[in-house]
Amino acid sequence: LSNQAEVTNSSIWAGAYQILLKAGYKDVLESILLSKTYKKYLLNCPDEVFFYKDKVRVTQIEKFFECPYAHFVDYGISPREKDGAGPQAVDIGNIIHLVLERFGKLYMAGKITSDNLESMVVSIFDNIIASKQFSHLVYNTSSQNFFQVLKLEAIRACKAVDYQLLHGQDKLKYLEASFGSSGFAAIPNVTIEGKRPIAVVGKIDRADSWGNRIRLIDYKTSRLSGKFSLPNLYLGKKIQLFYYLSILRDDLSIQPGGAYYMPVHREYSTENGKSTSFKLDGVSLFNESNMFAQDDQVNFEHPSSDILKFEISVSAENKKNGCYKINKKAGTWATEKQFDALLSYAQDILRGAINDLWNGEIRPLPISGACSYCKYRCLCKWGTNKLMQERKSNFSITMNDFYEEKADEV
Repeated sequence: LSNQAEVTNSSIWAGAYQILLKAGYKDVLESILLSKTYKKYLLNCPDEVFFYKDKVRVTQIEKFFECPYAHFVDYGISPREKDGAGPQAVDIGNIIHLVLERFGKLYMAGKITSDNLESMVVSIFDNIIASKQFSHLVYNTSSQNFFQVLKLEAIRACKAVDYQLLHGQDKLKYLEASFGSSGFAAIPNVTIEGKRPIAVVGKIDRADSWGNRIRLIDYKTSRLSGKFSLPNLYLGKKIQLFYYLSILRDDLSIQPGGAYYMPVHREYSTENGKSTSFKLDGVSLFNESNMFAQDDQVNFEHPSSDILKFEISVSAENKKNGCYKINKKAGTWATEKQFDALLSYAQDILRGAINDLWNGEIRPLPISGACSYCKYRCLCKWGTNKLMQERKSNFSITMNDFYEEKADEV
């Protein structure tokens, strides 16, 4: 029966299914259905769809890990979304990113001071809004308040960047740098056996350096993108920064100091009475010199960093001995070996995703929660097929799990 075309829709199948189900063959029946469903979601000629000009983006791979079917619709079908009446989320993200990029370039050129910062950001913002790129945005009375709020958010974000760089030894090194650009890492290639090489392209928002250490920072303007978590890294949804760091390590011999996401949106939550807006969130190298280089204000009177998740213990013994001891519970930490394992893991899992794309994988297989904001859930009819399950992301995992997994391979 399982080999007959459209057998699942026939009356014969329905009767046979019920007989076999009552006879205790539920597992066999489900494997038959799963096999038919799996074959339904395999794409022919996937290289022509997913590897345009033999390239793939790291952000594209992250989308694949979030859900192969949503990735297929985004990058295979590429439907054009109907223009909304006002600014869309993508417009907000593009505007903020452009403001931060142009602000950063002026900062690196020494043209930003505490006295002119706000006026410079206002000028940058107004020039961007007036550019051809955003000519589709209607600037009228109803949208005026929105643009004013967005401008204030841009000012706050630039002040946060200034604050981060003023109170540490890290200096701005790269802005919107792409693999293959001058002074940056070369474009890496991934070759699956029997297949032609695929170039992995990507661009970093910002990189700060201190000595031979570098921290990468990715600006996030949407709450939907989610905060960093080790499970999301393990599932492939948050590999971008770690893959970039691995290429910088391998190609330029630069060592990682941290991989962070910087939220650039209004936050109403607080931490110790202070806003958590713009605080860097991610993985830090567990090294005292590295951490104090990122925030030189941390001391017994000011034990918690305003820049990233980092604090010191203020026990009486530590104060008496004048010993600064990092509180491991505040933040996500990795030793040198653990960080190296994270970078290697990012390379391995990206390679695995490219292999899956070569095989035409487009099944609806979302990470838990992804369907709640997916634009394509009406296309895959998620929820109607009981054999499809979400991949849970609320499991427990530690830094040692990545290191031990890599050690097992050796």
